[in-house]
Parts: sequence; C-alpha cells; structure tokens
Amino acid sequence: MPPIHREAMPRRRTRLPATPLMLLALAVLLTGCVWTRLLALKNQLAEFDRYVRVEDRDGLTLHFKKPVLYSEDVLFLMELEPTRRVTNGTSQTWFWTFRKLPSPTNAEAGDFDLTFSTAMVSNRLAGITLSERFLASIPKPLLLGALRSFGKAEVDRKRRSATMRWADRGPGDDWQSLSRGAVTRLLGAPYSVSASNETSTCLYRYRLDSPSLKTNQSLPARVRFSFRDATDKLTRVEAAYGNFKIAYNPESVKSGQP
Repeated sequence: MPPIHREAMPRRRTRLPATPLMLLALAVLLTGCVWTRLLALKNQLAEFDRYVRVEDRDGLTLHFKKPVLYSEDVLFLMELEPTRRVTNGTSQTWFWTFRKLPSPTNAEAGDFDLTFSTAMVSNRLAGITLSERFLASIPKPLLLGALRSFGKAEVDRKRRSATMRWADRGPGDDWQSLSRGAVTRLLGAPYSVSASNETSTCLYRYRLDSPSLKTNQSLPARVRFSFRDATDKLTRVEAAYGNFKIAYNPESVKSGQP
C-alpha cells in the first residue's frame, strides 16, 4: 500500500482516526479542486448547525444538507477502496470495515468488527455514519467538537494548511465514559490484557478489509482502553487506525479539553 503523505499538520496535538471528516480535521495538504472543495466544506462546518444535521441513533450519522465533496474526493483522501458498495438508483453506500483479530487464546462467536459508512448521492458525499462500536474509541463529543473546530480553523492558503483550536462541542453533546463491562459488550473480548500500577489495559486489534489491499498488504488498527482496577473506571483511550491516531483522557473530553 502506498504511503499516506501529509505535508502539513495543525499545531493541535490531538490526532484523529481515518474517517473522511477526521482527515479534514487534520487539515491535510491537498492540491487543486480537492483543496477548494475542502475549503467550501470548512466554511459550512463554521456554521455547523445550519449545514449539518446530526442523527444520534444507532451510532452517529452526519447528514450534509448541501454536499460539496465528490465521491472521488473521498477515495483521494482515503487512498483505499471501501470494503463494499451498495447501489440504490443514483445513490451508493460505501462501507469501510475493520475486521477484528481474535485473541490467540480465546476464540469467540459473534460479529465484533468496526464499521463506518459514507452515503453518496448523485456522486457527492451526503452523509457519514459511525457504528456504536466505532464510537467506543471516538466519543461523540470529541468527534463533533473536532468538526466544529475545523470550521473555525485558521487557514494558511499559501501553505495550504490549517491551525485548529478546540471549539464548543455544541448542544446535546453530553457523554458518559464507558465502563469495562460496556466496552466488552460492544467490542467483545480483548486481544490481550496487561496490568500495571493498579490499572488494566485491554488491547483490541483490527485490520481494514479493502479490495485495494493485496494479499501481503494490510492496514492495521488497534485500540487500547485503560481501566482503574479498583473501580473499573476508564482512565485513558489510545487508538490508531493506520497512520491516524487519537489518545485522550475521558474526563478531559467531558470537560471540553481533549
């Protein structure tokens, strides 16, 4: 798989996973029409509630009221084909699935893969849906806050980069951190568990399923959840989806300071 090149990064330390909108939040350096359309989307995100409808049910869906990105732009950003496509007239739904790697010592029944989807209508990105499992590592307030922040980012047109400052998460974005039991119910058994300093860390491992990847290629992903042993309280989350990473303290997210 070819390397993913990023020539400019924001000064904000929080790095976010590889969904199309998170790539925007990273202020990737692009050229030509793609850059122009990303700027148009940024301007829409600056008026988030006017241009984006949030559906907080069975995961999280973002509906773009006036789509500006083309399907080709999404492929350009992702650099990989989706796992599968479903066509319905002039619309398509693209599914991107990270297959869970089972523990070497504990096989389990059930589907615990991570999936997000992109809705394409008339060849434009009309929406993005993240499953509840995906949101276990990307809490809704952090995701929505990053999008609102990208809308208010300071853009350097000459360098084609952007600097983000954390913005208000908006109304209705309250979030409660997951317990260890809730994580297990959503994601199944971890790949491994390690213990240190009265803290247990559960590791989950995945690989992106894409027809773009040859037999000997893979795009790995991993998520670590750390819990305080005495209370099972979630203290830290670290996730890496390919080259894109996020690490945060849940208490900081709830206070609006990731």
